[in-house]
Amino acid sequence: MTIYQLYSWHSGAQDQMSIVMGNMGELAWQALAAQANKPQPAPPAQQQALVPLSSDVHYTIEKSGPNAPEVHPVFSPETAAHLNAAFSELNKDGIVPQIDSAFRTPSDQAYMQSGGSGSNPAAKTSWHEAGAAVDIGGTRTPQYKTIISVMKKNGFVWGGDFHSKKDPPHFDGRNFSGNLSQAVRKAQSYWDSTQ
Repeated sequence: MTIYQLYSWHSGAQDQMSIVMGNMGELAWQALAAQANKPQPAPPAQQQALVPLSSDVHYTIEKSGPNAPEVHPVFSPETAAHLNAAFSELNKDGIVPQIDSAFRTPSDQAYMQSGGSGSNPAAKTSWHEAGAAVDIGGTRTPQYKTIISVMKKNGFVWGGDFHSKKDPPHFDGRNFSGNLSQAVRKAQSYWDSTQ
């Protein structure tokens, strides 16, 4: 009995196949080896880890200060779906939400931690870095109670309910976004690949 080793490379990892054959001739072996070592089809395109909101919803973008980081209105697909539903409902009530912060790069988050967010410094790791949070301005407007209600109804955790540092503009999708560290890695990796 003869044992042949065929090697195939796929996505940087070695897949090893052992084939046990009896009295196989050299031509049969070459045909089998050629078939096994054919180039693998290209892996599917990377799924978008950050997407914009639907063009059907209306919102404005406002930086929270002259030195504040740029607002990147892109979100994880799950968060975008929930935001689209919430903003659509708010738009029907005549409310156009103002996005003050959305996805944050590591440098954006560092700025927010170093006092860029005012007297309430940002967390070391944030749902914003995962594309799973939005800060909505206008916390002192009469319509903000409606914004809170609609956002919570659509699955968001409101920063005004935090037990320690309250963050009234903040809404995050931790209820539908999975593990924070993994979500941040996925979003940041995708962001880096698109820049």
